[in-house]
Amino acid sequence: MNFHLPILGFSAWSGVGKTTLLEKLIPQLAKSGIRVGLIKHAHHEFDIDKPGKDSYRLRKAGANPVLIISDKRLALMYENKPDTEVSLRDALAALPANADFDLLLVEGFKFADIPKIVLLRQKGSSKSETPIPLSDSNVIAVASDDLSGSHCNSVKSHKPLLDINRVDSIADFIGHWLQQHSPANQKTCVSGMSLRAGLERIEQQVEQISETEKLKLSESYGRILAVTITAKIDVPADNNSAMDGYACRFSDIQSQIEPRLVLVGESVCGEPFSGVVGMGECVRIFTGGVLPAVCDTVIMQEQSRRLGEDVYFKAVDNRPFRKMQHVRLAGEDIAEGSLLASARQCLEPALMGVLASAGIAEVSVLRRPRVAFITNGSELVGLGGELARGQCFDSNRYSLLGLLTKAGVDIIDMGIVADDPAALEGAIRLANTRADLVITTGGISVGDTDFVKPVIQNLGEIIFSGLQIKPGHPVTFAKLSESLLFGLPGNPVAVMVCFSQLVLPAIRQLSGQQQEPALTLMAQSCESIKKLPGRFEFVRGILTQDEQGNHLVKRAGKQGSAILSTMSRANCFILLDEACAGVSKGQQVCLQPF
Repeated sequence: MNFHLPILGFSAWSGVGKTTLLEKLIPQLAKSGIRVGLIKHAHHEFDIDKPGKDSYRLRKAGANPVLIISDKRLALMYENKPDTEVSLRDALAALPANADFDLLLVEGFKFADIPKIVLLRQKGSSKSETPIPLSDSNVIAVASDDLSGSHCNSVKSHKPLLDINRVDSIADFIGHWLQQHSPANQKTCVSGMSLRAGLERIEQQVEQISETEKLKLSESYGRILAVTITAKIDVPADNNSAMDGYACRFSDIQSQIEPRLVLVGESVCGEPFSGVVGMGECVRIFTGGVLPAVCDTVIMQEQSRRLGEDVYFKAVDNRPFRKMQHVRLAGEDIAEGSLLASARQCLEPALMGVLASAGIAEVSVLRRPRVAFITNGSELVGLGGELARGQCFDSNRYSLLGLLTKAGVDIIDMGIVADDPAALEGAIRLANTRADLVITTGGISVGDTDFVKPVIQNLGEIIFSGLQIKPGHPVTFAKLSESLLFGLPGNPVAVMVCFSQLVLPAIRQLSGQQQEPALTLMAQSCESIKKLPGRFEFVRGILTQDEQGNHLVKRAGKQGSAILSTMSRANCFILLDEACAGVSKGQQVCLQPF
Protein backbone atom coordinates (compact mmCIF):
# COMPACT_ATOMS: atom_id res chain seq x y z
CA MET A 1 0.00 0.00 0.00
CA ASN A 2 1.57 3.26 -1.14
CA PHE A 3 -0.02 5.84 1.15
CA HIS A 4 2.41 8.21 2.82
CA LEU A 5 0.36 11.10 4.21
CA PRO A 6 0.13 11.39 8.02
CA ILE A 7 -2.83 9.52 9.50
CA LEU A 8 -4.40 10.28 12.87
CA GLY A 9 -7.21 8.26 14.42
CA PHE A 10 -9.71 9.09 17.15
CA SER A 11 -10.62 6.21 19.47
CA ALA A 12 -13.68 6.44 21.70
CA TRP A 13 -16.75 4.58 22.84
CA SER A 14 -20.06 5.34 21.14
CA GLY A 15 -21.74 8.40 22.64
CA VAL A 16 -18.55 10.23 23.59
CA GLY A 17 -19.04 12.72 20.77
CA LYS A 18 -16.33 11.96 18.22
CA THR A 19 -18.27 13.41 15.31
CA THR A 20 -19.21 16.57 17.22
CA LEU A 21 -15.58 17.09 18.22
CA LEU A 22 -14.33 16.56 14.67
CA GLU A 23 -16.99 18.92 13.31
CA LYS A 24 -15.49 21.67 15.47
CA LEU A 25 -11.87 20.54 15.10
CA ILE A 26 -11.66 20.50 11.30
CA PRO A 27 -12.33 24.28 10.88
CA GLN A 28 -9.72 24.97 13.57
CA LEU A 29 -7.15 22.94 11.65
CA ALA A 30 -8.14 24.67 8.41
CA LYS A 31 -7.42 28.05 10.03
CA SER A 32 -3.88 26.80 10.58
CA GLY A 33 -3.54 25.95 6.89
CA ILE A 34 -3.94 22.18 7.39
CA ARG A 35 -6.00 20.53 4.65
CA VAL A 36 -7.94 17.64 6.17
CA GLY A 37 -9.26 14.41 4.67
CA LEU A 38 -11.53 12.08 6.64
CA ILE A 39 -12.40 8.39 6.77
CA LYS A 40 -15.45 7.49 8.86
CA HIS A 41 -16.38 3.92 9.75
CA ALA A 42 -20.15 4.10 9.66
CA HIS A 43 -22.54 1.99 11.74
CA HIS A 44 -23.09 -1.54 10.42
CA GLU A 45 -26.70 -0.77 9.45
CA PHE A 46 -25.85 2.46 7.65
CA ASP A 47 -26.19 2.48 3.84
CA ILE A 48 -24.60 5.16 1.68
CA ASP A 49 -27.24 4.79 -1.04
CA LYS A 50 -31.03 5.01 -0.57
CA PRO A 51 -33.98 3.25 -2.28
CA GLY A 52 -35.65 5.38 -4.89
CA LYS A 53 -32.49 7.16 -6.01
CA ASP A 54 -31.30 6.64 -9.59
CA SER A 55 -27.96 5.43 -8.26
CA TYR A 56 -29.76 2.82 -6.14
CA ARG A 57 -31.73 1.53 -9.11
CA LEU A 58 -28.62 1.29 -11.30
CA ARG A 59 -26.64 -0.51 -8.59
CA LYS A 60 -29.45 -3.00 -8.12
CA ALA A 61 -29.42 -3.56 -11.88
CA GLY A 62 -25.85 -4.83 -11.53
CA ALA A 63 -23.56 -1.86 -12.16
CA ASN A 64 -20.42 -2.04 -10.00
CA PRO A 65 -18.80 0.35 -9.31
CA VAL A 66 -21.11 3.34 -9.72
CA LEU A 67 -19.60 6.82 -9.99
CA ILE A 68 -22.01 9.68 -9.26
CA ILE A 69 -20.93 13.19 -10.26
CA SER A 70 -22.67 16.50 -9.80
CA ASP A 71 -21.56 20.11 -9.80
CA LYS A 72 -21.22 19.83 -6.02
CA ARG A 73 -19.40 16.53 -5.40
CA LEU A 74 -18.28 13.14 -6.68
CA ALA A 75 -19.02 9.76 -5.06
CA LEU A 76 -17.64 6.37 -6.09
CA MET A 77 -19.57 3.36 -4.77
CA TYR A 78 -18.32 -0.24 -4.73
CA GLU A 79 -20.47 -3.14 -3.59
CA ASN A 80 -19.18 -4.65 -0.35
CA LYS A 81 -20.19 -8.31 -0.03
CA PRO A 82 -21.91 -9.21 3.26
CA ASP A 83 -19.14 -11.63 4.25
CA THR A 84 -16.29 -9.28 3.35
CA GLU A 85 -14.27 -7.92 6.26
CA VAL A 86 -14.07 -4.14 6.02
CA SER A 87 -10.72 -2.69 7.02
CA LEU A 88 -8.93 0.63 7.10
CA ARG A 89 -6.73 -0.64 4.34
CA ASP A 90 -9.81 -1.00 2.10
CA ALA A 91 -10.69 2.61 2.83
CA LEU A 92 -7.17 3.83 2.10
CA ALA A 93 -7.10 1.90 -1.18
CA ALA A 94 -10.25 3.72 -2.31
CA LEU A 95 -8.69 7.17 -1.84
CA PRO A 96 -7.26 8.89 -4.93
CA ALA A 97 -3.50 8.51 -5.41
CA ASN A 98 -3.03 12.29 -5.68
CA ALA A 99 -4.70 13.13 -2.35
CA ASP A 100 -5.16 16.89 -2.03
CA PHE A 101 -4.85 17.15 1.77
CA ASP A 102 -2.15 17.28 4.45
CA LEU A 103 -3.66 15.10 7.17
CA LEU A 104 -6.05 12.16 7.08
CA LEU A 105 -8.31 11.84 10.12
CA VAL A 106 -9.90 8.47 10.90
CA GLU A 107 -13.08 8.09 12.91
CA GLY A 108 -13.55 4.44 13.90
CA PHE A 109 -11.21 1.50 13.30
CA LYS A 110 -10.02 1.95 16.87
CA PHE A 111 -7.69 -1.06 16.73
CA ALA A 112 -5.98 -0.03 13.48
CA ASP A 113 -2.22 0.27 13.75
CA ILE A 114 -2.07 4.07 13.37
CA PRO A 115 -1.33 7.02 15.69
CA LYS A 116 -4.46 8.00 17.59
CA ILE A 117 -5.96 10.20 20.27
CA VAL A 118 -8.15 8.45 22.84
CA LEU A 119 -11.31 10.37 23.79
CA LEU A 120 -12.79 9.89 27.29
CA ARG A 121 -15.87 11.37 28.96
CA GLN A 122 -16.02 10.45 32.62
CA LYS A 123 -19.21 12.41 33.33
CA GLY A 124 -22.34 10.50 32.46
CA SER A 125 -20.43 7.57 30.98
CA SER A 126 -21.37 3.97 31.79
CA LYS A 127 -17.99 2.66 30.58
CA SER A 128 -15.40 1.98 33.27
CA GLU A 129 -12.66 0.87 30.87
CA THR A 130 -10.96 2.69 28.00
CA PRO A 131 -11.75 1.78 24.36
CA ILE A 132 -8.14 0.64 23.87
CA PRO A 133 -5.31 0.26 26.43
CA LEU A 134 -3.70 3.61 27.12
CA SER A 135 -0.37 1.77 27.16
CA ASP A 136 -0.79 1.10 23.44
CA SER A 137 2.25 2.57 21.67
CA ASN A 138 -0.05 4.09 19.03
CA VAL A 139 -1.77 6.36 21.57
CA ILE A 140 -0.19 9.80 21.22
CA ALA A 141 -2.54 11.67 23.58
CA VAL A 142 -5.65 11.40 25.75
CA ALA A 143 -8.46 13.96 25.59
CA SER A 144 -10.84 13.88 28.56
CA ASP A 145 -13.40 15.99 30.38
CA ASP A 146 -11.81 14.99 33.71
CA LEU A 147 -8.05 15.51 33.67
CA SER A 148 -7.79 14.29 37.25
CA GLY A 149 -9.63 11.00 36.55
CA SER A 150 -8.15 7.63 37.34
CA HIS A 151 -7.57 6.77 33.69
CA CYS A 152 -5.73 10.02 33.11
CA ASN A 153 -3.68 9.73 36.29
CA SER A 154 -2.29 6.43 35.03
CA VAL A 155 -0.76 8.05 31.93
CA LYS A 156 0.20 11.53 33.08
CA SER A 157 3.85 10.59 33.19
CA HIS A 158 4.15 9.58 29.53
CA LYS A 159 1.06 10.65 27.54
CA PRO A 160 -0.05 14.23 26.80
CA LEU A 161 -3.41 15.04 28.43
CA LEU A 162 -5.83 17.34 26.61
CA ASP A 163 -9.12 18.93 27.59
CA ILE A 164 -11.78 17.42 25.33
CA ASN A 165 -13.83 20.62 25.62
CA ARG A 166 -10.91 22.81 24.43
CA VAL A 167 -11.00 22.26 20.69
CA ASP A 168 -8.44 25.00 20.09
CA SER A 169 -5.86 23.28 22.33
CA ILE A 170 -6.47 19.94 20.61
CA ALA A 171 -5.97 21.65 17.22
CA ASP A 172 -2.72 23.22 18.47
CA PHE A 173 -1.49 19.83 19.68
CA ILE A 174 -2.28 18.21 16.32
CA GLY A 175 -0.58 21.06 14.44
CA HIS A 176 2.57 20.65 16.54
CA TRP A 177 2.47 16.86 16.17
CA LEU A 178 2.05 17.21 12.41
CA GLN A 179 5.12 19.45 12.18
CA GLN A 180 7.17 16.77 13.95
CA HIS A 181 5.99 13.99 11.62
CA SER A 182 6.86 14.58 8.01
CA PRO A 183 5.58 12.18 5.35
CA ALA A 184 9.03 10.61 5.22
CA ASN A 185 8.93 9.30 8.79
CA GLN A 186 5.23 9.37 9.72
CA LYS A 187 3.88 5.97 10.77
CA THR A 188 1.10 5.10 8.39
CA CYS A 189 -1.37 2.24 8.53
CA VAL A 190 0.55 -1.04 8.16
CA SER A 191 -2.55 -3.21 7.93
CA GLY A 192 -1.91 -3.41 4.20
CA MET A 193 1.42 -5.25 4.41
CA SER A 194 1.91 -7.60 1.47
CA LEU A 195 1.83 -11.37 1.84
CA ARG A 196 5.52 -11.58 0.94
CA ALA A 197 6.44 -8.96 3.55
CA GLY A 198 4.38 -10.78 6.17
CA LEU A 199 6.16 -14.06 5.44
CA GLU A 200 9.51 -12.29 5.74
CA ARG A 201 8.52 -10.88 9.17
CA ILE A 202 7.49 -14.36 10.32
CA GLU A 203 10.76 -15.90 9.12
CA GLN A 204 12.75 -13.26 11.00
CA GLN A 205 11.00 -14.05 14.30
CA VAL A 206 10.93 -17.87 14.23
CA GLU A 207 13.85 -19.72 15.84
CA GLN A 208 14.35 -23.43 15.29
CA ILE A 209 13.78 -25.66 18.30
CA SER A 210 17.12 -26.97 19.60
CA GLU A 211 16.04 -29.68 22.09
CA THR A 212 16.54 -33.25 20.85
CA GLU A 213 15.43 -36.75 21.80
CA LYS A 214 16.36 -40.32 20.85
CA LEU A 215 13.74 -42.51 19.19
CA LYS A 216 13.56 -46.00 17.79
CA LEU A 217 13.52 -45.86 14.01
CA SER A 218 10.09 -47.51 14.08
CA GLU A 219 8.71 -44.54 16.07
CA SER A 220 10.34 -41.78 14.06
CA TYR A 221 8.02 -41.28 11.07
CA GLY A 222 7.51 -37.59 10.30
CA ARG A 223 10.16 -36.41 12.76
CA ILE A 224 13.06 -34.11 11.88
CA LEU A 225 16.61 -35.41 12.18
CA ALA A 226 18.81 -33.49 14.61
CA VAL A 227 22.16 -34.70 13.23
CA THR A 228 23.71 -35.93 10.00
CA ILE A 229 23.96 -39.73 9.65
CA THR A 230 26.72 -41.55 7.72
CA ALA A 231 26.84 -45.22 6.74
CA LYS A 232 28.90 -47.66 8.79
CA ILE A 233 28.54 -50.51 6.25
CA ASP A 234 28.25 -51.06 2.52
CA VAL A 235 24.77 -51.69 1.11
CA PRO A 236 24.71 -54.23 -0.41
CA ALA A 237 27.49 -55.79 1.62
CA ASP A 238 28.65 -58.09 -1.25
CA ASN A 239 28.48 -58.26 -5.00
CA ASN A 240 25.19 -60.01 -5.79
CA SER A 241 22.95 -60.99 -8.64
CA ALA A 242 20.20 -58.83 -10.11
CA MET A 243 18.62 -61.84 -11.86
CA ASP A 244 17.82 -65.48 -11.45
CA GLY A 245 20.42 -67.32 -13.57
CA TYR A 246 24.03 -68.52 -13.50
CA ALA A 247 27.20 -66.86 -12.16
CA CYS A 248 30.46 -67.43 -14.07
CA ARG A 249 33.74 -65.98 -15.26
CA PHE A 250 33.32 -63.76 -18.31
CA SER A 251 36.59 -65.13 -19.71
CA ASP A 252 34.96 -68.59 -19.95
CA ILE A 253 32.20 -67.43 -22.30
CA GLN A 254 33.40 -64.39 -24.22
CA SER A 255 34.94 -66.25 -27.19
CA GLN A 256 32.29 -68.96 -27.61
CA ILE A 257 29.17 -68.83 -29.78
CA GLU A 258 27.22 -71.18 -27.50
CA PRO A 259 29.36 -71.67 -24.38
CA ARG A 260 29.01 -74.74 -22.13
CA LEU A 261 29.83 -74.65 -18.41
CA VAL A 262 29.69 -77.27 -15.69
CA LEU A 263 27.32 -76.60 -12.75
CA VAL A 264 29.09 -76.98 -9.38
CA GLY A 265 26.58 -75.52 -6.87
CA GLU A 266 24.15 -72.69 -6.12
CA SER A 267 23.98 -69.36 -4.27
CA VAL A 268 20.67 -68.53 -2.59
CA CYS A 269 19.77 -65.34 -0.69
CA GLY A 270 21.14 -65.80 2.79
CA GLU A 271 23.08 -68.96 1.81
CA PRO A 272 26.12 -68.08 -0.36
CA PHE A 273 28.02 -70.77 -2.33
CA SER A 274 30.89 -71.85 -0.11
CA GLY A 275 32.94 -73.84 -2.65
CA VAL A 276 35.44 -72.88 -5.35
CA VAL A 277 34.40 -72.10 -8.94
CA GLY A 278 37.06 -73.43 -11.30
CA MET A 279 37.74 -72.71 -14.95
CA GLY A 280 34.77 -73.68 -17.14
CA GLU A 281 32.40 -73.94 -14.16
CA CYS A 282 29.32 -71.97 -13.05
CA VAL A 283 26.98 -71.64 -10.06
CA ARG A 284 23.18 -71.48 -10.07
CA ILE A 285 22.30 -68.11 -8.50
CA PHE A 286 19.08 -66.37 -7.49
CA THR A 287 18.23 -62.65 -7.33
CA GLY A 288 20.11 -61.15 -4.40
CA GLY A 289 22.41 -64.18 -4.05
CA VAL A 290 26.07 -63.45 -3.24
CA LEU A 291 28.38 -63.71 -6.25
CA PRO A 292 31.26 -66.20 -5.72
CA ALA A 293 34.60 -64.39 -5.46
CA VAL A 294 35.95 -65.30 -8.93
CA CYS A 295 32.67 -64.75 -10.80
CA ASP A 296 32.09 -61.44 -12.58
CA THR A 297 29.08 -62.10 -14.80
CA VAL A 298 25.51 -63.37 -14.47
CA ILE A 299 23.62 -64.94 -17.39
CA MET A 300 19.86 -64.88 -16.92
CA GLN A 301 17.80 -68.07 -16.70
CA GLU A 302 16.04 -67.36 -20.01
CA GLN A 303 19.35 -67.58 -21.94
CA SER A 304 20.32 -70.99 -20.55
CA ARG A 305 19.65 -74.69 -21.32
CA ARG A 306 20.59 -77.40 -18.83
CA LEU A 307 21.43 -81.03 -19.62
CA GLY A 308 22.40 -82.87 -16.43
CA GLU A 309 25.36 -80.98 -14.93
CA ASP A 310 26.11 -79.22 -18.21
CA VAL A 311 24.61 -75.76 -18.84
CA TYR A 312 24.53 -74.24 -22.34
CA PHE A 313 24.15 -70.47 -22.89
CA LYS A 314 23.11 -68.52 -25.95
CA ALA A 315 22.85 -64.75 -26.39
CA VAL A 316 19.70 -63.48 -28.14
CA ASP A 317 18.94 -60.75 -30.66
CA ASN A 318 22.62 -60.40 -31.64
CA ARG A 319 23.38 -58.97 -28.22
CA PRO A 320 26.60 -60.58 -26.95
CA PHE A 321 27.23 -61.28 -23.30
CA ARG A 322 28.91 -58.45 -21.38
CA LYS A 323 31.25 -58.57 -18.43
CA MET A 324 29.55 -57.59 -15.14
CA GLN A 325 26.08 -57.89 -16.68
CA HIS A 326 23.30 -58.32 -14.09
CA VAL A 327 25.74 -57.80 -11.22
CA ARG A 328 25.05 -55.48 -8.29
CA LEU A 329 28.27 -54.21 -6.74
CA ALA A 330 28.96 -54.04 -3.03
CA GLY A 331 28.25 -50.50 -1.80
CA GLU A 332 26.42 -49.67 -5.03
CA ASP A 333 23.38 -48.36 -3.11
CA ILE A 334 25.21 -47.06 -0.04
CA ALA A 335 28.97 -46.95 0.42
CA GLU A 336 30.52 -47.16 3.86
CA GLY A 337 31.19 -43.61 5.11
CA SER A 338 28.77 -41.98 2.67
CA LEU A 339 25.99 -39.57 3.67
CA LEU A 340 22.75 -41.32 4.56
CA ALA A 341 20.69 -38.36 5.80
CA SER A 342 21.22 -34.70 6.59
CA ALA A 343 20.26 -32.82 9.71
CA ARG A 344 16.82 -31.16 9.33
CA GLN A 345 15.68 -33.88 6.91
CA CYS A 346 12.19 -35.26 7.52
CA LEU A 347 11.95 -38.98 8.19
CA GLU A 348 9.68 -40.09 5.36
CA PRO A 349 9.08 -43.80 4.52
CA ALA A 350 11.84 -44.06 1.87
CA LEU A 351 14.45 -42.49 4.16
CA MET A 352 13.40 -44.78 7.03
CA GLY A 353 13.97 -47.73 4.69
CA VAL A 354 17.40 -46.42 3.71
CA LEU A 355 18.42 -46.07 7.36
CA ALA A 356 17.11 -49.53 8.16
CA SER A 357 19.07 -51.03 5.26
CA ALA A 358 22.22 -49.52 6.78
CA GLY A 359 21.42 -51.00 10.20
CA ILE A 360 20.38 -47.72 11.89
CA ALA A 361 18.00 -48.69 14.69
CA GLU A 362 17.85 -45.41 16.64
CA VAL A 363 17.84 -41.77 15.54
CA SER A 364 18.29 -38.38 17.21
CA VAL A 365 15.43 -36.03 16.32
CA LEU A 366 14.37 -32.49 17.21
CA ARG A 367 11.59 -32.04 19.73
CA ARG A 368 8.21 -31.45 18.14
CA PRO A 369 6.82 -27.90 18.29
CA ARG A 370 4.17 -27.43 20.97
CA VAL A 371 1.19 -25.54 19.57
CA ALA A 372 -1.65 -24.27 21.77
CA PHE A 373 -4.87 -23.02 20.22
CA ILE A 374 -7.85 -21.06 21.49
CA THR A 375 -11.17 -20.54 19.73
CA ASN A 376 -12.67 -17.23 20.80
CA GLY A 377 -16.30 -16.17 20.70
CA SER A 378 -19.32 -16.09 23.02
CA GLU A 379 -21.40 -17.51 20.17
CA LEU A 380 -19.40 -20.76 19.97
CA VAL A 381 -20.76 -24.03 21.33
CA GLY A 382 -18.85 -27.31 21.59
CA LEU A 383 -20.14 -30.46 19.95
CA GLY A 384 -22.73 -32.15 22.13
CA GLY A 385 -24.09 -28.85 23.40
CA GLU A 386 -27.38 -27.24 22.46
CA LEU A 387 -27.52 -24.15 20.27
CA ALA A 388 -29.37 -21.07 21.43
CA ARG A 389 -30.49 -18.51 18.89
CA GLY A 390 -27.45 -16.73 17.43
CA GLN A 391 -25.00 -19.46 18.44
CA CYS A 392 -23.06 -21.91 16.25
CA PHE A 393 -20.99 -25.04 16.70
CA ASP A 394 -17.23 -24.55 16.95
CA SER A 395 -16.04 -25.85 13.57
CA ASN A 396 -12.66 -24.09 13.75
CA ARG A 397 -11.59 -26.41 16.60
CA TYR A 398 -11.86 -29.47 14.36
CA SER A 399 -10.33 -27.89 11.29
CA LEU A 400 -7.34 -26.83 13.39
CA LEU A 401 -7.06 -30.22 15.08
CA GLY A 402 -6.81 -31.83 11.65
CA LEU A 403 -4.35 -29.25 10.32
CA LEU A 404 -2.12 -29.45 13.40
CA THR A 405 -2.18 -33.25 13.46
CA LYS A 406 -1.12 -33.32 9.82
CA ALA A 407 1.64 -30.79 10.61
CA GLY A 408 3.12 -33.20 13.17
CA VAL A 409 3.09 -31.03 16.31
CA ASP A 410 2.21 -31.63 19.95
CA ILE A 411 -1.27 -30.10 20.29
CA ILE A 412 -2.52 -28.21 23.34
CA ASP A 413 -6.27 -27.56 23.07
CA MET A 414 -7.11 -24.57 25.31
CA GLY A 415 -10.84 -24.76 24.59
CA ILE A 416 -13.42 -22.10 23.79
CA VAL A 417 -12.99 -18.69 25.43
CA ALA A 418 -15.90 -16.23 25.46
CA ASP A 419 -15.64 -12.56 24.44
CA ASP A 420 -14.28 -11.54 27.81
CA PRO A 421 -10.94 -9.66 27.95
CA ALA A 422 -9.92 -11.06 31.34
CA ALA A 423 -10.71 -14.66 30.41
CA LEU A 424 -9.00 -14.25 27.07
CA GLU A 425 -5.90 -12.75 28.64
CA GLY A 426 -5.75 -15.58 31.17
CA ALA A 427 -5.97 -18.22 28.45
CA ILE A 428 -3.29 -16.59 26.30
CA ARG A 429 -1.00 -16.13 29.33
CA LEU A 430 -1.31 -19.83 30.15
CA ALA A 431 -0.82 -20.89 26.54
CA ASN A 432 2.28 -18.70 26.35
CA THR A 433 3.91 -20.67 29.21
CA ARG A 434 3.09 -24.06 27.70
CA ALA A 435 3.66 -23.68 23.96
CA ASP A 436 6.15 -22.56 21.34
CA LEU A 437 3.32 -21.23 19.19
CA VAL A 438 -0.15 -19.96 20.16
CA ILE A 439 -3.07 -19.75 17.71
CA THR A 440 -6.30 -17.88 18.37
CA THR A 441 -9.33 -17.80 16.08
CA GLY A 442 -11.88 -14.98 16.14
CA GLY A 443 -11.97 -11.63 17.93
CA ILE A 444 -9.14 -10.13 15.87
CA SER A 445 -11.01 -7.52 13.79
CA VAL A 446 -12.26 -4.08 14.87
CA GLY A 447 -15.63 -4.83 16.44
CA ASP A 448 -16.54 -3.78 19.97
CA THR A 449 -16.25 -7.42 21.14
CA ASP A 450 -12.96 -8.14 19.36
CA PHE A 451 -10.53 -8.24 22.28
CA VAL A 452 -7.69 -10.44 21.03
CA LYS A 453 -5.58 -7.63 19.64
CA PRO A 454 -5.66 -5.36 22.72
CA VAL A 455 -4.91 -8.40 24.91
CA ILE A 456 -1.92 -9.25 22.72
CA GLN A 457 -0.72 -5.67 23.00
CA ASN A 458 -0.74 -6.04 26.79
CA LEU A 459 1.22 -9.30 26.67
CA GLY A 460 3.75 -8.79 23.91
CA GLU A 461 4.73 -7.09 20.67
CA ILE A 462 2.59 -7.11 17.54
CA ILE A 463 4.82 -7.76 14.52
CA PHE A 464 2.09 -7.10 11.99
CA SER A 465 -1.66 -6.73 12.02
CA GLY A 466 -3.43 -7.25 8.72
CA LEU A 467 -2.13 -8.46 5.37
CA GLN A 468 -3.18 -7.76 1.80
CA ILE A 469 -4.84 -11.18 1.49
CA LYS A 470 -8.37 -12.46 1.05
CA PRO A 471 -9.72 -14.23 2.96
CA GLY A 472 -7.86 -13.58 6.21
CA HIS A 473 -7.04 -9.87 5.96
CA PRO A 474 -7.13 -9.13 9.76
CA VAL A 475 -4.59 -11.88 10.58
CA THR A 476 -2.18 -10.75 13.29
CA PHE A 477 1.28 -12.04 14.19
CA ALA A 478 2.87 -11.24 17.56
CA LYS A 479 5.78 -12.12 19.80
CA LEU A 480 5.01 -12.99 23.42
CA SER A 481 7.51 -13.58 26.23
CA GLU A 482 7.79 -17.35 25.68
CA SER A 483 6.10 -17.97 22.35
CA LEU A 484 4.90 -16.61 19.04
CA LEU A 485 1.21 -15.97 18.39
CA PHE A 486 -1.00 -15.99 15.33
CA GLY A 487 -4.36 -14.26 15.74
CA LEU A 488 -6.51 -15.72 12.96
CA PRO A 489 -9.92 -14.38 11.90
CA GLY A 490 -12.99 -16.29 13.08
CA ASN A 491 -14.35 -17.17 9.65
CA PRO A 492 -13.51 -20.84 9.04
CA VAL A 493 -12.13 -20.52 5.51
CA ALA A 494 -9.91 -17.62 6.60
CA VAL A 495 -8.59 -19.88 9.37
CA MET A 496 -7.61 -22.58 6.87
CA VAL A 497 -6.09 -20.13 4.37
CA CYS A 498 -4.04 -18.33 7.03
CA PHE A 499 -2.89 -21.64 8.49
CA SER A 500 -1.72 -23.05 5.15
CA GLN A 501 -0.02 -19.85 3.96
CA LEU A 502 1.37 -18.39 7.22
CA VAL A 503 1.17 -20.72 10.21
CA LEU A 504 2.41 -23.88 8.50
CA PRO A 505 5.64 -22.27 7.21
CA ALA A 506 6.27 -21.03 10.77
CA ILE A 507 5.69 -24.53 12.19
CA ARG A 508 8.07 -26.03 9.65
CA GLN A 509 10.72 -23.46 10.52
CA LEU A 510 10.20 -24.09 14.24
CA SER A 511 10.53 -27.84 13.76
CA GLY A 512 13.75 -27.46 11.78
CA GLN A 513 12.39 -28.68 8.46
CA GLN A 514 14.17 -27.65 5.29
CA GLN A 515 11.92 -25.01 3.74
CA GLU A 516 10.74 -25.65 0.21
CA PRO A 517 8.31 -23.53 -1.83
CA ALA A 518 4.82 -24.95 -2.18
CA LEU A 519 4.08 -26.79 -5.43
CA THR A 520 2.27 -24.66 -8.01
CA LEU A 521 1.13 -25.37 -11.55
CA MET A 522 -0.70 -23.60 -14.35
CA ALA A 523 -4.22 -24.41 -15.48
CA GLN A 524 -6.84 -22.98 -17.80
CA SER A 525 -9.70 -21.23 -16.08
CA CYS A 526 -13.10 -22.60 -17.11
CA GLU A 527 -14.81 -19.35 -16.14
CA SER A 528 -14.21 -15.66 -15.59
CA ILE A 529 -13.33 -14.57 -12.04
CA LYS A 530 -13.92 -11.03 -10.81
CA LYS A 531 -11.19 -9.37 -8.73
CA LEU A 532 -9.96 -5.88 -7.96
CA PRO A 533 -6.22 -5.18 -7.72
CA GLY A 534 -4.70 -4.73 -4.26
CA ARG A 535 -5.03 -8.04 -2.41
CA PHE A 536 -3.58 -11.50 -2.90
CA GLU A 537 -6.67 -13.70 -3.14
CA PHE A 538 -6.90 -17.45 -2.51
CA VAL A 539 -9.88 -18.73 -4.50
CA ARG A 540 -11.11 -22.24 -3.69
CA GLY A 541 -10.90 -24.25 -6.90
CA ILE A 542 -11.52 -27.69 -8.37
CA LEU A 543 -8.65 -28.92 -10.55
CA THR A 544 -9.33 -31.50 -13.29
CA GLN A 545 -7.69 -32.78 -16.50
CA ASP A 546 -9.19 -33.15 -19.97
CA GLU A 547 -8.57 -36.12 -22.30
CA GLN A 548 -5.41 -34.49 -23.64
CA GLY A 549 -3.98 -34.11 -20.13
CA ASN A 550 -4.48 -30.32 -19.96
CA HIS A 551 -5.13 -28.90 -16.50
CA LEU A 552 -8.49 -27.17 -16.07
CA VAL A 553 -9.80 -25.33 -13.02
CA LYS A 554 -13.05 -23.78 -11.89
CA ARG A 555 -14.25 -22.26 -8.62
CA ALA A 556 -15.53 -24.73 -6.04
CA GLY A 557 -18.61 -22.59 -5.42
CA LYS A 558 -19.39 -19.57 -3.26
CA GLN A 559 -16.25 -17.88 -1.97
CA GLY A 560 -17.48 -16.27 1.25
CA SER A 561 -14.98 -16.77 4.07
CA ALA A 562 -17.71 -18.30 6.24
CA ILE A 563 -18.67 -20.96 3.65
CA LEU A 564 -16.63 -23.97 4.72
CA SER A 565 -18.46 -26.44 2.47
CA THR A 566 -16.70 -25.12 -0.65
CA MET A 567 -13.36 -25.57 1.11
CA SER A 568 -14.29 -29.22 1.59
CA ARG A 569 -15.15 -29.62 -2.09
CA ALA A 570 -12.03 -27.81 -3.34
CA ASN A 571 -8.71 -29.49 -4.13
CA CYS A 572 -6.62 -26.40 -4.82
CA PHE A 573 -6.26 -22.65 -4.35
CA ILE A 574 -6.40 -20.44 -7.44
CA LEU A 575 -3.70 -17.86 -6.70
CA LEU A 576 -4.59 -14.31 -7.78
CA ASP A 577 -1.82 -11.91 -6.83
CA GLU A 578 -2.08 -8.26 -5.85
CA ALA A 579 -1.73 -7.01 -9.43
CA CYS A 580 -4.48 -9.26 -10.82
CA ALA A 581 -7.55 -7.33 -12.01
CA GLY A 582 -9.67 -10.37 -12.77
CA VAL A 583 -9.50 -13.54 -14.85
CA SER A 584 -11.10 -14.19 -18.24
CA LYS A 585 -12.52 -17.54 -19.27
CA GLY A 586 -9.76 -19.57 -20.93
CA GLN A 587 -6.96 -17.60 -19.26
CA GLN A 588 -4.06 -19.49 -17.67
CA VAL A 589 -3.96 -19.13 -13.89
CA CYS A 590 -1.54 -20.30 -11.22
CA LEU A 591 -2.77 -22.81 -8.64
CA GLN A 592 -1.58 -24.47 -5.49
CA PRO A 593 -2.87 -28.05 -5.14
CA PHE A 594 -3.86 -29.13 -1.64
